[in-house]
Amino acid sequence: MKSTLTLTALGALAAFISISPAAVDASSARHSNRALAGHKHNLQKRSYSGQATWYDTETGNQGSCGQYLSNSGYTVAVNSGQYTDAWCGKTITISANGKTHTATIQDECPESAQTCHYGALDMSPALFDYFYSAGTGVFQMEWWFGGDSSGGSSSSSGSSNNNNNNNNNSGNDNSGSSHSSSNSNNDDDDAAAAKSAKASASRVSVPT
Repeated sequence: MKSTLTLTALGALAAFISISPAAVDASSARHSNRALAGHKHNLQKRSYSGQATWYDTETGNQGSCGQYLSNSGYTVAVNSGQYTDAWCGKTITISANGKTHTATIQDECPESAQTCHYGALDMSPALFDYFYSAGTGVFQMEWWFGGDSSGGSSSSSGSSNNNNNNNNNSGNDNSGSSHSSSNSNNDDDDAAAAKSAKASASRVSVPT
C-alpha cells in the first residue's frame, strides 16, 4: 500500500516537472499581450470635452507657442488648466456637429468666468467656421490627440469602394477571358490530336 502511494506521488511529481518552459513562456506572453492590448485601448479612448469659442488670431503678436498665427489657419488655444509648452505643435482631432477636423495647438487660452474652462478650446476663425458660423459664438465639442481623417471618410470610402468594385470586375473579366482562352486552347489541342491520329491511320498499311 505504501509503495503504491509512493509511486502515485512520484508520478504526479513527474507530471508537474514535465511542464515545458515553452508552455509557461507562452502563457506568460498571452497574459502580457492582453494587458498591453487593454492599455492601448484605454489610451485610444482618451478624449476631452468642453466648449469651443473663437478669437482673432491675427493680433500681430506671437501665440504662446512662439508662432505668428493666421485667421485662415486651423489652430487652437488650449485652456490654461490643460495647456503645457510640451503640447505646442501637437495635432488634435475635434468632433462636433457631426463633423471632425484636425487642428494644431499653437496658443493658450486664459480661463475666465464664461470661457476657457478645463476641456475648452479657443479656435481660429476658419476652424470655428468649419463647424458653425461665427455668429454661433460657442458650441460643445469633443477632442483628442492625433489625426483622424473620418471627416472626409465618405468620399474616401466611396472612392475606395469604386476602386474595389472596378478591381473585382476587372478580375472577373480577366477570369472569364482566361477560362475562354483555356477552353479555346483545349479545343485546338483536341483538333490537333484528331488530325495527328487520322494522319497516322492513313500511313498504316493493311495486309492483303
